[in-house]
Amino acid sequence: MVTPLKKRIIQAIDELTEEQQQKLWEVIEQVRKETLREEPFLASIRSEADPRITLKQVRQELSSIEGNLSDLIAQQREAR
Repeated sequence: MVTPLKKRIIQAIDELTEEQQQKLWEVIEQVRKETLREEPFLASIRSEADPRITLKQVRQELSSIEGNLSDLIAQQREAR
């Protein structure tokens, strides 16, 4: 879906010279890199994610945990 903002951005890009578009692309790439540095945990998760695992499979695996997961975590912390 193309939002009004996306339309304005595309129009503005179309009005730039190719050299200006290249500079804009470099800025976009820099912002992407900075975002990944700021979120190393999320970047790690993305790189290790397996798209073949479904939400149904995750729920099935988690259902084998008895009781409340937050209570289990709290108990393990207290044991330390």
